[in-house]
Amino acid sequence: MSGIDEIDEVYEFDVNKESWTKLKQGGEVPRPRDDHSLAQVDNERFIIFGGFVDGSRTNECYICTKSGNTLSWK
Repeated sequence: MSGIDEIDEVYEFDVNKESWTKLKQGGEVPRPRDDHSLAQVDNERFIIFGGFVDGSRTNECYICTKSGNTLSWK
């Protein structure tokens, strides 16, 4: 790594309440990355593709399902 600590926390911002909520994560949680793509599938799911992990380009693809305050990855 490049001297930056990995952070595996995810927060959701509620624009109506103007507040942040920390989300729980389960399943195959992806490693922290940058320069990735994210696409929303519907109100409950989104996909993350690619990016740089530990300084190397990756073609990993993860789908995440949100239920309440929990994210389930695979």
